[in-house]
Amino acid sequence: MTKISKRPTPDRRQSQRHSTDLKVTMLSETNFYMGLSENMSEGGLFVATHQIQPIGTIVDLKFKLPMVEEPLEVKGEVRWVRPFSEDIDAHPGMGVRFLNLSDKQVQQIKAFLKTRPPIYYDD
Repeated sequence: MTKISKRPTPDRRQSQRHSTDLKVTMLSETNFYMGLSENMSEGGLFVATHQIQPIGTIVDLKFKLPMVEEPLEVKGEVRWVRPFSEDIDAHPGMGVRFLNLSDKQVQQIKAFLKTRPPIYYDD
C-alpha cells in the first residue's frame, strides 16, 4: 500500500518552484517509468505519473534541460505523493528530492530555472 503524504506547503519549501514541462525517466529497484515534470526547484521536481512509488523510494532520474547538451542523471528520493483522484483537478504523481547533484548540475538547473516562470501560491 502506498503511503500518502500531503504536498509540502509553500512555507516549508526551501526553494522557489518553477513551471516546467520536461520528460523524465525514472528507474527504481523494481520499475522503469516515464513522466513529465510539472514543476522544479533547485532541490527537486514533481513528476506527473500514474506509476507512483512509495515515499522513501530512491530513484535514478534522467531529464534533459533545453540548454544543456547531455541529459542530467541524478539520484532522487520520493518525498510525497499525489494519487489519482476525481475530486481534484491535478495530475497524480510524486515529489522527488534531488540527492546527489554535482556543482555543475546545480548551476545548470539554476540557469534553466531563471528562464521559467515561478509558481506563486495564494495565501
